[in-house]
Amino acid sequence: MHDLRLIHTDLKPQENILLVSPEYIKVPDYKGSSRSPKDSSYSKRIPRCSAIKVIDFGCTTYDRPDQNYIVSTRHYREPEVILGYFFV
Repeated sequence: MHDLRLIHTDLKPQENILLVSPEYIKVPDYKGSSRSPKDSSYSKRIPRCSAIKVIDFGCTTYDRPDQNYIVSTRHYREPEVILGYFFV
């Protein structure tokens, strides 16, 4: 997106950033557990692959000096918008 000078103005981790693969690995999770490491009743799933896909480009805008960036969800603003850094 940076190469195309585009800014995704509605980037939300659980809505617009998706894992490419739905496959998971089940691993033991002993954090917070007083059980023995041999006890496998506590486990967590982690993604097999960390590749992501960004979707929903409906609010995407071009980077322009006179651009007024309106971001509907303040908590999910991109670092470029928050820091005022736009493609030098």
